[in-house]
Amino acid sequence: MPSSSNPTGSGDPPHIMGENPQGEGVEQPGVVRRPVIVARSELSAAEPQEEVCPKCRGAGWLRMEVPVGHPMFGKTYPCECRTQAAEQRNLEDLYRLSNLDAFQTKVFLTFDPEVQGVAEAYDAATDFATNPEGWLVLLGGYGCGKTHLAAAIANYVVQGHGSEVYFAVAP
Repeated sequence: MPSSSNPTGSGDPPHIMGENPQGEGVEQPGVVRRPVIVARSELSAAEPQEEVCPKCRGAGWLRMEVPVGHPMFGKTYPCECRTQAAEQRNLEDLYRLSNLDAFQTKVFLTFDPEVQGVAEAYDAATDFATNPEGWLVLLGGYGCGKTHLAAAIANYVVQGHGSEVYFAVAP
């Protein structure tokens, strides 16, 4: 049966990790960690200071000042800084999952459209990159530049427009 005094809901007493005089982690039973607010003047000059959102003051969440009984009373909602950070993390995760790091050099500037038989594909790829709607199918033999052009499109869209892209190489 969970203890009513324990915010974690488990039957064990709440605890946090602290430090003993030797600097090793020790548990402190009965102590619940609470956020500590430090005035900016107390921070050392050597510590880098992150910009704090002026709307939520770094909390990431906001609450409406509404009267009791209002449907939004006591409810929190994410601040713009939190949603922007989440969107940025999603883009970074998608980029990482797409493995585009391995194809960073595959951009339109490094593609040679003068090679025989690739000019039409190059033009279609650059057009598609500037207006990525519908489908673009690249056909050709081994080594003709299909993957290079596909990666160039993905890199252009991600880096130039911050859009979501999932890039996968299929055999």
